Amino acid sequence: MNPLDAHVRGMVDRAGAACAEVEVRTDDAKAPVVLAYFTSVGSEPALKEVLRNDADTDIDWFDNNMHQAFKAITDDAASSPESDHSALQRFGDRVLAMEGVRERIRSLFQES
Repeated sequence: MNPLDAHVRGMVDRAGAACAEVEVRTDDAKAPVVLAYFTSVGSEPALKEVLRNDADTDIDWFDNNMHQAFKAITDDAASSPESDHSALQRFGDRVLAMEGVRERIRSLFQES
């Protein structure tokens, strides 16, 4: 999965940890849009979790509790066969390398 475009959405709380939420458009047909969550390790952002958007616009045009629109794929990515330092880590590095993403995440953590 390679990131094509990324947009920092803001800060959120994920299991008690402050995280920067980044919406990422990818080249993966199974996960065309994912949410990547970054924590701050020192002054550097670090990828914590990735969620795939399973929303169906035909039935999910309103909030409902019939299913989870976002499914965690962090474990799937981390256990991929190419898990040396992990495909997940490389994905996070590519997202952070996109124009303005790393700087915006750093500024969000400084503001909070």
